[in-house]
Amino acid sequence: MERPDFTQHLISFVYTYPEECLNSLPSVTQDGIDPTIEANNRVFACELIAQAGMMLKLPITVVCTAQTILHRFYLRKSMKKYKILRTSITCMFLAAKVEEHPRKPRDIMFVFDRLLKKRAGLTPSVLDLSSQRFSRWRSTIRQLELVVLSSLGYALYMEHPHKYVLYVCRSFHAPSILAQNAWNFINDSYRTLIPLRFPPIVISVACIELASRLVQFPLPEQWHNIFDTTTQQIEAIGSELANLYTNPAANYISVCEDDDQIKELLCEEDEEQIKLREKEKEEKEKEKKERQAINSGVVGTPSAINLTEDVIMNEEKEEDKLTDIP
Repeated sequence: MERPDFTQHLISFVYTYPEECLNSLPSVTQDGIDPTIEANNRVFACELIAQAGMMLKLPITVVCTAQTILHRFYLRKSMKKYKILRTSITCMFLAAKVEEHPRKPRDIMFVFDRLLKKRAGLTPSVLDLSSQRFSRWRSTIRQLELVVLSSLGYALYMEHPHKYVLYVCRSFHAPSILAQNAWNFINDSYRTLIPLRFPPIVISVACIELASRLVQFPLPEQWHNIFDTTTQQIEAIGSELANLYTNPAANYISVCEDDDQIKELLCEEDEEQIKLREKEKEEKEKEKKERQAINSGVVGTPSAINLTEDVIMNEEKEEDKLTDIP
């Protein structure tokens, strides 16, 4: 019996999109957000995801999957409707499960809370599990998780370019510094839309070529043709990475007038803490006054003071009566 061919039923885990789709983002076309602000906020969110991945001790594949999920989600949704900082937390939670390195929601929230406080210049503190903000974050992750899954059609698993780097570098007997630089270029490319424009093998080849130019290690001419990669693709990836490196450090920029996500995520708890501290301070002062009144023999209420005065007057009258007896 002839063995059936199952290759035609294999699912491709490479998600690339045409330029028309990448140039007509909902945040820009529907809500009128400036393209530079939209790109800046993407970079900011991807940097948060990368730092959170390091603090959570997750492999680079989890970080890249989370960043790709974020990029793909905002091809369909607007940053004005779905705030990117909350979405980045959800993407990290989803990617950890997809790549089989799950983390508890509270651990992810602890890390993002610390990162956002550091970015906002606030004193680092542990997120209180009993606070209202923790409950809101947790419910937000659960709600956004379903939105992201339905928007992407539950297709979250994907391939990454990293697996090709060592194979190609070993084939050309390239030094380890070349492989390290190519690896770094690949990681940085996930802060942009490069993973949605080009297949993983093309990104890997382009980053190896750029790393070879950086460390001045000669590679065979037209070697990239073996991997169906053109010079134009390499130059396009190199140009986009150059723009990323020449831009200033990304900080979150509001996408509308009433948008202050970091304040919404962080300052609310600080206001609650201030109110609690003031309430505790008032209770302590009240207890202190009551103790002082008890220690001095006078209870702090007016009725008690009048009662004490009446007792003293009665005692004095009885003493006068006793002295008047012959």
